[in-house]
Amino acid sequence: MTLRLFASCAPGIEPWLATEISSLAPEKYGATAPSNMETIPGGVLFSGDRVTLAHALIGLGLASRLFVRIAEFPVRHFNELEKLLARVEWNSWLYPGEPLVVRATSKKSKLYHSGAIEERVLRVVRKALESADKVNRSDVLLPRTEEETPSLVVRLEHDVCTISLDVSGTPLHRRGYRKNPYRAPLREDLARALVVASGWDGRSTLLDPCCGAGTILIEAAIWAQGIPPGCNRSFAVVATPLGDQALLEKVQRSRLLEIRSAGFRMIGSDCDANALAAAQENWRLWFHSPALALCGSGAISPPNALGNGDSFWPTMDWIHQDVRRLELTGHSVAILTNPPWGDRIRPSQHLASVYQRLGDLRRSIGVRLALITSQRELAYKTGVRLHSAFLTDAGGVKANVFVE
Repeated sequence: MTLRLFASCAPGIEPWLATEISSLAPEKYGATAPSNMETIPGGVLFSGDRVTLAHALIGLGLASRLFVRIAEFPVRHFNELEKLLARVEWNSWLYPGEPLVVRATSKKSKLYHSGAIEERVLRVVRKALESADKVNRSDVLLPRTEEETPSLVVRLEHDVCTISLDVSGTPLHRRGYRKNPYRAPLREDLARALVVASGWDGRSTLLDPCCGAGTILIEAAIWAQGIPPGCNRSFAVVATPLGDQALLEKVQRSRLLEIRSAGFRMIGSDCDANALAAAQENWRLWFHSPALALCGSGAISPPNALGNGDSFWPTMDWIHQDVRRLELTGHSVAILTNPPWGDRIRPSQHLASVYQRLGDLRRSIGVRLALITSQRELAYKTGVRLHSAFLTDAGGVKANVFVE
């Protein structure tokens, strides 16, 4: 069964996501390679089968959600909407009796009331499922977490209705390790995008001198080692006819076998002791999580492993120090960071010295500098020749990722 899939993402990172989808390479595991790829604002469309879908859920780190396209048709009236909805074979996509959420948006369409659209869709779908052939649900009607609750996303634009099934559940960037986001956190997918765009080689020492909750460091390690980002969570697809828990576990295990030993050093520094404590706890939660514990214990032995235990993971150093007084020795250090942005933490007029020090560190020990900030003028304070890799939305604020 060929599925039309849509991976959504934060603004600006669509090209990076397209590359990541192409790099999934599920054909190595006997699955269908992603095909018919199309990059559009907000994400990437592609085709594949159910195994491709499982690889995307577990292996994508830049996507925020994954959808399966169910139907698309022009519509201008509610009675027409109900008739067209009734023609969809809903029992191919949803089970009767399962919790279901409908989310609708409308733009430049005759049907503009999102609440009324949601009510109609939910009513038609439930009626269709109730009238479908009954099946044994003893293995499906289980208590569902938020991660496992499917939802229908209905989008009307210029009188064209597109219906998609959200098979992610909670957003894909929620890997499960960030129990303490602390102040001004950077979303996991944006941290990964910063790492990818930075040009870091995945081998040299990596420094985050404003590490906060440690998100950039963790995402850098995930990316460099080829750890499947979704290996420690569940997905809403399990509550649909497309879902197969055994398949997901098989894909997870096969991708865990592709993990590479780290062989690099990471340094996390922050002036806030509480932030540093949050980073250390998040780091511990990730690298001692159930899936990765299988690798560390030898229960799963990736062919590139150096050995069991801590030697497989990065060497991690934590420093409680203000970046303006941070002194390090060495060379070939990549500096990737999310420094304070003006009013987000403190008045912007006091931040010039922070960015100047980042430039000094780059010139003294670094091989490259990458940072994210909403204020271009602060990035220029580094004195390093930076350019914008992409403009995105971070917590409702437009922010640039600047790289060399």
